[in-house]
Amino acid sequence: MTTRHHTTTEHPSSQPLRLAVGFALTASLALGGCAHTESGATVQPVMASSASASAVEPTSATPTPKPTPTGPSKVVDQGPLVLTPVTKVNNDRPNKKLVKPTCALPGITIGPTAMSPAGKPTNTAWPADRQLKPGTNHAPIAQGYAYPAKQVFAWMNHKAPQPKKKIAFLTFDDGPNGVTTPQVLRILREGKVPATFFVVARQIGEHNAQLVQQQVAEGHSIAIHSYGHHYRYLYPGGVGSPTNVSCDLDWALAAVRSAVGPDFQTGAFRYPGGHQSWKRMGPSDAMLAKRGMSYIDWNSMNGDADASVPHGSTRDMITNVQRTARAHGADKDKVLVVLMHDFHPNPLTVDSLPTIIKNLRKQGYSFGVIS
Repeated sequence: MTTRHHTTTEHPSSQPLRLAVGFALTASLALGGCAHTESGATVQPVMASSASASAVEPTSATPTPKPTPTGPSKVVDQGPLVLTPVTKVNNDRPNKKLVKPTCALPGITIGPTAMSPAGKPTNTAWPADRQLKPGTNHAPIAQGYAYPAKQVFAWMNHKAPQPKKKIAFLTFDDGPNGVTTPQVLRILREGKVPATFFVVARQIGEHNAQLVQQQVAEGHSIAIHSYGHHYRYLYPGGVGSPTNVSCDLDWALAAVRSAVGPDFQTGAFRYPGGHQSWKRMGPSDAMLAKRGMSYIDWNSMNGDADASVPHGSTRDMITNVQRTARAHGADKDKVLVVLMHDFHPNPLTVDSLPTIIKNLRKQGYSFGVIS
């Protein structure tokens, strides 16, 4: 399978919308969310071992002993979490804990970036302060830097005064998967930085549930990026469908709750493709509001899913964060919501993330999560 950098975005008419490099950056930010194809392509799965219980501000972690490789595959050591490639695709193993919503299974997109490499599930007993705080999307250890989605939305859209300090929210769409997600978690752990993971919940299943549990345990928050990431289902004819978005959300919440517990609740939802990409979204927005949720777009991105900004090198990923922030005027605000992805494969984001974190710190940003 060839490496994808999201050079196209699926249009509701099912014809790819090819974003020209000359487009304005403001428009590119609206269309720069995850692009998926509907092919049946598969990806190389992995097996994930138990991760050591390190948090956003970890003590020195003891690496997990390397397991015996399966077949002729080679062990890939990513630090505390060891990934062993395996040969059987388990992406569509049913989630036995999921209590199915009353609405029908929503439309799903299956493609190279939507499919989640999966492996043998593992069980990790996390301390109480690293398990889900009931009624939230994070553990108690994240309470001090968790900001309600409604507040973040108001800051981003200038509906409330800016906070006194500069806050950066690192957000990752399209996970979890068994390759890129552990790499991102390792970098965040080493940098002592929290993030918000906007999950495509159909990918949690039986095998990636432990990754969502680890995200909570290490001080991050879990938000919803839909259940199936299917544009034509969510936005038939390019128009937001509150009925379909609501059904998809029911399935997404059920899948996350099957992983982290029935008391999971989040106020943060990110529309696949971004809110500004679609027409007549008011009814869907109102539906979210009735359910205590706000949609969260972004005002900065590294460009790993957008062909309209440079995205061919690690340096591009680093400079795009500031370039796109300036295009949105976010460099003059106190709140930066950075769009990135933990789909597979995404080596440029993995390689650039440590420097992105370092640069934001130099600019005086603290880091928060969206609740």
